Amino acid sequence: MQSDSSLIQQTVGTAFDMWQKFAFTIVLVSSFMLLYQKDKFKKAVSNLRFYGKMSLTNYISQSILGAIIYFPFGLYLAPYCGYTLSLIIGIVLFLLQVKFCKWWLSNHKQGPLETIWHKWTWIGTRNDRKKSRLRNMHNYKRTTYEYETERITLKHQQRMCISAACLLKLR
Repeated sequence: MQSDSSLIQQTVGTAFDMWQKFAFTIVLVSSFMLLYQKDKFKKAVSNLRFYGKMSLTNYISQSILGAIIYFPFGLYLAPYCGYTLSLIIGIVLFLLQVKFCKWWLSNHKQGPLETIWHKWTWIGTRNDRKKSRLRNMHNYKRTTYEYETERITLKHQQRMCISAACLLKLR
């Protein structure tokens, strides 16, 4: 009986914790939306759009740089950095990424990893097949039969147009 009550307590505690986090998220999003209506705040966070356009590149590069900074195969600063220094390193890394994103997107449409992802996503689709078909048609040499067939078709179309014009004149 004791174990059942502790299980129920744990379950209720977990559910309450999840709803509490959800409610806090709603408060954060609502606060951001309200603040974004102010021109000062909008101007202050306008560079985040560059960061968002390169989200995959930022995620991967942040993971790699964080591993290099904190793990034993890199600088191994994990045992020596407290919470405050780690937060400062994270903020500096974030600001550097924002600057890099702004610079990169001044010359490119997407981030480097987003471009690769986009190309891999569309490999073998209809557009690629169309392009290859067009390339093949460009290199394709037509036979005399195809030329003759096209010439006959054009003559037939011309005769039809002349016939239609004559009929219209007679009316």
